Amino acid sequence: MSSLSLKISGRKFDFFNSFELNLAYNSIASTFSFEGLIFDEETKNLFKPLSYKECKVYMDDELLLTGTILNTSTSAENQDSLASISGYAKTGVLDDCNIPTSLYPLQSDKLTIKEIIEKLLKPFSLSLIVDSLAQSSVNTKFDKSTADSDQTIKSYINELTTQRNIILSHNENGNLLLTKLNLKQPSVATYIEGMPSTKISLSVDGQSMHSHITVQKQASIEVDVAGEQTLTNDLVTSYRPVVKQQTEGSNNETEDSVNSVLGSELRNIQLTIVTDRWKWTDGQKINIIKPNNIIDVKSPTNFINNLTRFFVESISYSGNQEGIIATINCVLPEVYSGNKPKNIFA
Repeated sequence: MSSLSLKISGRKFDFFNSFELNLAYNSIASTFSFEGLIFDEETKNLFKPLSYKECKVYMDDELLLTGTILNTSTSAENQDSLASISGYAKTGVLDDCNIPTSLYPLQSDKLTIKEIIEKLLKPFSLSLIVDSLAQSSVNTKFDKSTADSDQTIKSYINELTTQRNIILSHNENGNLLLTKLNLKQPSVATYIEGMPSTKISLSVDGQSMHSHITVQKQASIEVDVAGEQTLTNDLVTSYRPVVKQQTEGSNNETEDSVNSVLGSELRNIQLTIVTDRWKWTDGQKINIIKPNNIIDVKSPTNFINNLTRFFVESISYSGNQEGIIATINCVLPEVYSGNKPKNIFA
């Protein structure tokens, strides 16, 4: 049976009343929560409120998350002391905090995304990882970029990365990650309607989707020619146009911007799988399904009549010593690739 454990300041814990671990690909703040008994004074000290201790979460000794404990809740009855802790990945602090005044001015001139982000991470002792798929997109300089004083650091970074269709995420070691989806990766598992202990659900928000997506970049003092790009979404069979404005970057980046808008709209197609079957083998070892995996799904009841590739955007593991259930949340791979999708409901 698989087991989940955590280390707080180097001390390992693997007995819980309950736990939940939420891993997300398109987030810098995957979350965790655990509930268990406090056995001794040393354990009690590790759970001390507002100590913001580091917490590493493992599944079968594989590191899944390096986080920070944020919230504690304790109670005492008779001789037993029960503690609940929860927190998020170390990079989650960027979504809670504004740019410190020590890094002012808020305007950056002739800097790349990588240079801007590394400057913002330094006060928090966080590192930036750029994978090979995103390298070419992070080294082009912005003529000028300005953050708002009341904007969170994550919000500002996300504005920059979205303009160039870069995915903002984090890795298991607590580093900020800039990446792009590898569409060529193989599927790691197949889920077919009717599998034991497996429920497949589909949710589609048609009101938030459009048939024709146009992004405009207005002319400025530096660039006297306006840019414009239009994409069509063949999944939307009724005429529903939308126009968005590009606020950062050059005309050359308008194509990236319209691809990003299309990807955002495609997120309105959500597939959810609840199952106790969340392992797969690569022929050499047993692995667990994680965000950034591709799976194949067929579910005629949900209008998916053919085997269709879905991208695992997030996954939640919950349970106790008796078992673990996974909730796998999926989107079409085109949400991240910027490519036009095929009609999966045909």
